[in-house]
Amino acid sequence: MEILKELGIEPGVLLINLIGFLLLLWFMKRFMFGPISHFMAQRASEIDRQIAEARAMHQEAEAERARLQEELDQERQVARQEIAQLTQEAKQAIEELQREGRHQRQQMIEQGRRELAHSKEVALAELKAQVSDMALDIAARVIREALDEERQAALVDKFVADVRRARHTGEAKQ
Repeated sequence: MEILKELGIEPGVLLINLIGFLLLLWFMKRFMFGPISHFMAQRASEIDRQIAEARAMHQEAEAERARLQEELDQERQVARQEIAQLTQEAKQAIEELQREGRHQRQQMIEQGRRELAHSKEVALAELKAQVSDMALDIAARVIREALDEERQAALVDKFVADVRRARHTGEAKQ
């Protein structure tokens, strides 16, 4: 204790200060540190709860994003399939129209050929009829008239000219 006196510290005052400090510490622990630590614990708990909610919301958002991406991919696939199907149907329709057009063109060509052949047959029949009429007419003239050689040559030339004229008339009708 002598050391304390030499230092100028009185033991009674030191004891009162020590008791006052311990009382202050107990008072602060009971009325200040307790509520503050309780408040801090509540606040930490609330922050932990909010962090957990944020993580859960983030996971839900990621799951929703993944679901939406999957739906988008499926819709794209469906759209690609529909485009492919429509493209195929369009190609088939074009091919069908081309086949039908070729068929109609072929029918028109065949019909034209038939009409041409019929017209040719009609023209030939008319030509034959005209030639036979002319031959009969010439034969009748030859029989009726006594012909000399000059007159016979002229008659044959006229017959050949009539045949050529009838032939050109028949070709022109075609």
